[in-house]
Amino acid sequence: AMTALGYAYNSGRGVEQDSEKAAELFQKAVDSGDIGAMTALGYAYNTGRGVQQDYEMAAELFKKAVDGGDIGAMTALGYAYNSGRGVEQDYEKAAELFQKAVDGGDIGAMTALGYAYNSGRGVEQDRTKAAELFQRAADEGNVGAMTALAYAYKSGRGVKANLEKARTFASAASQNFSTDGMLAQRAVDPNGFVEFVQSRLTEKGYFTSRKTGTMNRSTIIAVSKLCSDLGISDDCKLGPLSERAIRAYGPNLR
Repeated sequence: AMTALGYAYNSGRGVEQDSEKAAELFQKAVDSGDIGAMTALGYAYNTGRGVQQDYEMAAELFKKAVDGGDIGAMTALGYAYNSGRGVEQDYEKAAELFQKAVDGGDIGAMTALGYAYNSGRGVEQDRTKAAELFQRAADEGNVGAMTALAYAYKSGRGVKANLEKARTFASAASQNFSTDGMLAQRAVDPNGFVEFVQSRLTEKGYFTSRKTGTMNRSTIIAVSKLCSDLGISDDCKLGPLSERAIRAYGPNLR
């Protein structure tokens, strides 16, 4: 019950959002041996939500939860070993943990392990296997996997090159308001990306012209106005198609 209430305070569902109260509840549940709370408190320390950020403490909590069989903790600890945050960087250990989590059905781990096989970090490089893992995760709605597949189908790495499929996956990631997905769509289908931006700007009342999929003057003005209203004009000064601008205004197209 303490863990469930902690999640409620963490998200603000049914109660006023309070990250500190959430962390306190997770700590109480951890003290009573709740494995799920160990993972939840680990994420709190990893992000600094409700507690002072402490990667080492996060990793210790993830390790305890992994020992208790928590699948989400396996993925989280895998990311820690992958990045070297809170533990000594170890790509092989990261891949092993991702594999265990994949075996347990964790969707995020499928994407993470896919990236390991794609790059050859911690495992022997196998882009076909990477694409298969990305496909499994994308089928379950994982946006990161959709983004990865967009690039895979564009380049033909691990799959037969197919621009139509690349565009489909990039568009799906963009529609989920993932900035990485938007950047993928910009790369594989620039006109499709611009049309997506025009559509969202129309919804928000910034764009009243016809949606053409071309970065015309009226689109540039509309994006500039959005950036100005959000106080992020500096991020947008390199133009609406720059990575910095997309990462700044992209999440606000929702």
